[in-house]
Amino acid sequence: MKAMLQFKKFKVIEMQYKSSFTTDFEDEISPSFGIQVSLNEENSKQAIVRLEVEIGEGDQESDYLKVIIAGFFTFESEAEEVSEDVIYQYYEVNGTAILFPYLRSIVSDLTSKGDESPIILPTLNIPAMLKARAEEENK
Repeated sequence: MKAMLQFKKFKVIEMQYKSSFTTDFEDEISPSFGIQVSLNEENSKQAIVRLEVEIGEGDQESDYLKVIIAGFFTFESEAEEVSEDVIYQYYEVNGTAILFPYLRSIVSDLTSKGDESPIILPTLNIPAMLKARAEEENK
């Protein structure tokens, strides 16, 4: 049985890592995540899911990390008519869940360079995170 969401490839869009001499990432990091789904204007069964993580403020005085990746997906369904909203949900939830391990790996690898312990991002419950984000936006 073929999955409805097909993951084609991913690309690293941006990586920034700055370590200062005066501070270290704290034991309790507070990553900020961004998710963006861009449907192909001509064919909603193709999309790019962009996943971003940012830790720190990016000023000159503190440690900073930012990584952005983009995954390329297609949606294939045996059902004749699937609404664009349903397709979008597949990209947002499942596409993010597929990409997140790649993002975690890049962050760990990037921050393992040098004399500091690597940052290992926590695992995420993607549907719960997206639900909380939607509730926050609707306030």
